Amino acid sequence: MDTIIITGGLGFIGVNLAQYFASQGYHVICIDNLSRPGPNYVQSLDQLPIRHFYMSDKSENLPDLSAFPFILQYMRKNFPTVEIYLEDIINAAAVKDIITPSNPQMIIHAAGQTSAIDSYYDPISDFSANSVGLINVLEAARHCKCLPIFLYLSTNKVYGTKINEALIRENVDRFELVSPASGFSEIVGVDQTSHTPYGVSKLVGDFYTQEYAYAFGFPAGIFRMSCIYGPQQFGIEGQGWISYLIIQALKHQPITIFGSGKQVRDVLYISDLVNLVEKFFKKLQSTPNSHRKREAYLFNVGGGINNTLSLRELTYLIAQELQEPLHIEYEKSRLGDQKVFISDISKVSRVLLWKPKISPKEGVRQLIDWTRSHLNEFK
Repeated sequence: MDTIIITGGLGFIGVNLAQYFASQGYHVICIDNLSRPGPNYVQSLDQLPIRHFYMSDKSENLPDLSAFPFILQYMRKNFPTVEIYLEDIINAAAVKDIITPSNPQMIIHAAGQTSAIDSYYDPISDFSANSVGLINVLEAARHCKCLPIFLYLSTNKVYGTKINEALIRENVDRFELVSPASGFSEIVGVDQTSHTPYGVSKLVGDFYTQEYAYAFGFPAGIFRMSCIYGPQQFGIEGQGWISYLIIQALKHQPITIFGSGKQVRDVLYISDLVNLVEKFFKKLQSTPNSHRKREAYLFNVGGGINNTLSLRELTYLIAQELQEPLHIEYEKSRLGDQKVFISDISKVSRVLLWKPKISPKEGVRQLIDWTRSHLNEFK
């Protein structure tokens, strides 16, 4: 049975990947520090009496998971074969003890600090989680018996605010990207621009993943992702904006929009991302070592030019679905915000024979339905 290790495996993207690959018969190992898997997050791992277990474990040593975060309860009920390590990736020794003897076929690195806003308040913690944590995982993987396929989930924030120099037209409800017409490709420069500390720490990880492919022959890939959304997402004001706006609307709470609300992102539903990760894994798995490039695959990943939303357009979709007006408040723009980011996904579509299937309208509707049915989990 092939083993797949997912760091951040109990977060939004990680848990969706874990559930899918477990359902396909893979031995899935999740490493997570429970920093933000859901509304009832754990303040410290030291609170927990046990840190390593299978979801099927019913021994007396495993406490009642009703006291644990929602995601753990859900995983135990529906995905009992998944193996869980409650550890922090900044602990190099613990990471090596988990990864190296497991000899996984693939590592998906989804762990890290995910809020651009929070990175301004605590750049050191942001760097530790995103840069130091990443190299700890790479080093542990480098000492495996066979080098695993390594997938680093990066961000469009690595491109910084220089993209605001692109030709943009301001319309009533959105900024329109005039040129480049198909979105931003992988050749966009990443230096001499503001990124946010978060964007910088993710870019460091991006570069290290590329370097490990060059220097040590890692079969690696980097997904510079735009907005990913879908079920099991617990959005907060600083991250996960589609989910956050839906939560606020369902709770009849005010929605704060920073800037004009015309900012545009391409959006990708989580099931489309999971499908892409599987295609990447199978492509590299089927490529003989002698035919593999000694460099990382680098892809911009998102919904592309045909799947975009502005903040204003999202509020219209939510109001239409809920059939009630939303309470919206506007604040000044945040530092480092991009007016428009639309991924040019032509490269990843060509190389991996993939394209998104879920439209923004359908995806938002599905996420509203999921969030409504789990609203009691949101404090």
